[in-house]
Amino acid sequence: ERALAVLRGEDGPGVAEALGLLERALDGLARLNGPTVGDNAKPSPSAQPNWSEDVTAISAFRQGLSDLERRLRRRPAPAASDGDDDMDVEAIEKRLYELAQLKRKLRRTLDEIVDLRREIEENLSFLDACRLDLRTLEREEEAHKEQLCGVLAELNPARQEAAARLAQALEGELAGLGFSEHVRVAFDFAPHEPWPGCVEDRARLMWVPNPGQPPQPLDRIASGGELSRFLLAVVGLMARDETATLIFDEVDSGVGGLTLNRVSDRLAALAEHRQVILITHWPQLAARAGRHFQVCKEVADNATFTLCRRLDGEDIRKELARMAGGGGQGEAMARELIS
Repeated sequence: ERALAVLRGEDGPGVAEALGLLERALDGLARLNGPTVGDNAKPSPSAQPNWSEDVTAISAFRQGLSDLERRLRRRPAPAASDGDDDMDVEAIEKRLYELAQLKRKLRRTLDEIVDLRREIEENLSFLDACRLDLRTLEREEEAHKEQLCGVLAELNPARQEAAARLAQALEGELAGLGFSEHVRVAFDFAPHEPWPGCVEDRARLMWVPNPGQPPQPLDRIASGGELSRFLLAVVGLMARDETATLIFDEVDSGVGGLTLNRVSDRLAALAEHRQVILITHWPQLAARAGRHFQVCKEVADNATFTLCRRLDGEDIRKELARMAGGGGQGEAMARELIS
């Protein structure tokens, strides 16, 4: 290494470089001060010396130094050296060339490339940690899946039993709301997977309003009045300790005659246990209320306003008479309903 440093001039001008400069200088002198070509001309004592032989000697010596440098570069590694010293100069130059290519490719300095390696290692470590977390989550997911399947295994038969009891209770309620005594209610269960591998039996309400018909979905074949009365039947089965306010918007739609009276009785029964707000056009239902409000529209200054006004005493009778058709017949019905 020391010999190569001298030849290359790592700490200053090298021997090879200095000999090259000397050779070029002497070659210039030889060309300028060489002997004159003539007939057997001999140099005089005062003539300049001929430098050509010196140039030739220095050139040969410089070639020898080049060969020496090559042999030094290919020297065998010392026996006690570690693995890094096994790389010869050509391997080092190849490595440096590869690093230069890498710098051009990544458009980064060597320090930035070293930092990039550290960044990549950190990312790989993060991905390894993520894989561990993922396996942990997979185990937790499997455990929760087993819990869910266990819950559904208990829930599905419980739903089947509760559906039978609810269907029987609804049939009794519907019979009291003007439906045929032959009305039947059933629940159709269809499998559903809330999570892959876990099966839940979800129910759909089916009913047979008239004998001789197959069960059909309530939401497809029921009329507005039937849906209203069905809602009353469901609400009537709810727990008595609930304090929710029930709001019925024209629950009497499509209902009349004796059925209307049954709906009125059921609404009055519900009102004994909780607050019921009923919007209706039937005087038979309105007369059962504890408080009455009239909702009407008025136009003022080309603007429409919706007003809600509480009725008391004589105003209630007048409104019931108007709802009953007005005139003497309406007045008679209003007095009968209030009495």
